[in-house]
Amino acid sequence: TMVPCQIVCLITFVAIQALQDDAFEIEFSSFDELLQRPNLEDVNCIELGWKDGMQEKPIFPLKYYKFLELWNRTWLVAGNRNTLRPYALRIGGGNKINSSLTSAIRNYILSHNTQTFETSYQ
Repeated sequence: TMVPCQIVCLITFVAIQALQDDAFEIEFSSFDELLQRPNLEDVNCIELGWKDGMQEKPIFPLKYYKFLELWNRTWLVAGNRNTLRPYALRIGGGNKINSSLTSAIRNYILSHNTQTFETSYQ
């Protein structure tokens, strides 16, 4: 019998790692302080900027073979006997943004040209 791993909030993990790395432009001394300040009475969210050089630093290094192991296990735990390749996310995402962005911006995000999109994503 397979028992799935405990669900972890990825956003919390990233925020805690960023606090440990002192990665935010605004100084926070604890996770509680991050959640309490600033007061967001009428605002749904606030963008926290990264310090210079932090955008290039990996948040949590993950080898590709480990990623594939986790990917396949997630599909199995979800009840799927056949797994999709991670590339399926790119195809799905590319098709999703196609309807809301211009072709130039879509091509920039996907790093290819219109012909490649039309032959590979349609």
